[in-house]
Amino acid sequence: MIDALYQILAHVGYTHPIHPPLTHMPTGLAVGALIFGLLSTAFRRPIFAVTARHCFVLALVFVFPTVFFGYTDWVHHYDGIWTYPIQVKYVLTGLLTLLLVTGIYLQYRSSPSMTSVLIIYFLTVLAVAGLGYYGGNLVFGNEKPVAVKEVHAGETLYAANCGTCHPQGGNIINPTLPVKNSKYMDDFNTFLKFNRNPVRPDGTKDLMPAIPPEKISDEEMKKIYSHIKHSIEGR
Repeated sequence: MIDALYQILAHVGYTHPIHPPLTHMPTGLAVGALIFGLLSTAFRRPIFAVTARHCFVLALVFVFPTVFFGYTDWVHHYDGIWTYPIQVKYVLTGLLTLLLVTGIYLQYRSSPSMTSVLIIYFLTVLAVAGLGYYGGNLVFGNEKPVAVKEVHAGETLYAANCGTCHPQGGNIINPTLPVKNSKYMDDFNTFLKFNRNPVRPDGTKDLMPAIPPEKISDEEMKKIYSHIKHSIEGR
């Protein structure tokens, strides 16, 4: 069903993600609420407070389509890979929704001090800023899920070459030294160096046999690394 939606859009010439343009609505409205709230306090103009409240209501309205199409983009473009930025974005989205609902409730159901309302406005802006930051990480940062095809290819390579001793990122030989969250997973070069020459920190030879390039190429090792980072550590 989700793929069908994107196929329809592709037929009319729209091949980009749907979510990013929508994010400008709740983001801009949250910032607008804070600005009008500050103006209301500074100039003692109640009309600005009313405008701020309306901005908050509209921000809540636009959260729902923004979240929905964020989910469809994630599933369609990234195959639902559960990366760290995605996890943070889910948490921040829940926090943003809670702040919007709380702010609206306070203003419509009681007579709160403007200070408490401004605090809600400020926290909401921080939440949308965090969402923007981690959204940018998905596209431009090191956590970008490059990799949908690469991760799936790495899953096959991992199962064939690593899965016997390291099922699900563990270590059946020495359970205290799992692959998952290992210091050798800090970056690809560290991961590759260790697999080519498994040496412990004290300089002694590790029980794990070295993996020569003739057996698994550097490109294939990169796919295995991507699978571990995004599919195993990302769970």
